[in-house]
Amino acid sequence: MLEWLPLSLPRGRLAESPLWDHRTHTLYWVDILGGALHLFSFETGQLKTYRLDDYVSCVALTQDVDTVIVTLKNQIAELNTRSGAHRVVARVEEPGRNRLNDCKCSPAGELWFGSMDMYEREPTGSLYVYTGSTLRRVMSGVTISNGIDWSPDGSLMYYVDSPTRKVGIYKWEGGRLEPSGYIDLSRMPGVPDGLTVDAEGSLWVAMYGGSSVVKITGADIQRLPLPYPYVTSCAFGGPRLDTLFITTGSGDGGAGADGGLLAVKTGARGQAANICNF
Repeated sequence: MLEWLPLSLPRGRLAESPLWDHRTHTLYWVDILGGALHLFSFETGQLKTYRLDDYVSCVALTQDVDTVIVTLKNQIAELNTRSGAHRVVARVEEPGRNRLNDCKCSPAGELWFGSMDMYEREPTGSLYVYTGSTLRRVMSGVTISNGIDWSPDGSLMYYVDSPTRKVGIYKWEGGRLEPSGYIDLSRMPGVPDGLTVDAEGSLWVAMYGGSSVVKITGADIQRLPLPYPYVTSCAFGGPRLDTLFITTGSGDGGAGADGGLLAVKTGARGQAANICNF
């Protein structure tokens, strides 16, 4: 059984989007419903929190180590971690009941992000690609756009629309997403949420409501139980990229809920996070 360690870092209503910056040994994460971006420097021990008057659903790296990208309810913004100032760089036309959700930089340096129905019922969401100058919708009919990552060679993209209880597999060919299969997680407790891909190509998928992360290697699916039910996302970090940082939500705040972060040594190593090139 894996040993997990709760981190003495701020809890939130819906912690999400763990992200390790290998250049500065900094861990980022957000509290979506609390409207906050957190960062913790493992070099200095300094914790910073930035509060925005909006949902803050995801964080991504840029070429400037002092600037990150954050997605808000229907906007993309750049935030300077020295000053705390942020500026909106793009607005996304979405239905009023929608908000943006998970995101990640691609191997090509683009920002991929999705949207969701905040009532989690209707397929009114989409998946987008933002290059810094252009914004393009590449998929519609999504209910809860969630985890996204790429294989180590960049040839495959893995993507979650949570209610489907599947991880979709895609190829990016000629400017179009081409389906290439899927991984069915319907027999696992919970629904798939955020995900990450390790250096060997295995997928690690947070199972919201399922008290677990699942590791997927080919046809083998291994469930790794955790002490909290609402597991939202995961990312590898640490100096050797061998610590799996896991975020959780507090749900209704009842017994067993959390909203904090865990650290787990899994024996695997992750990939350095992609950096957006704008």
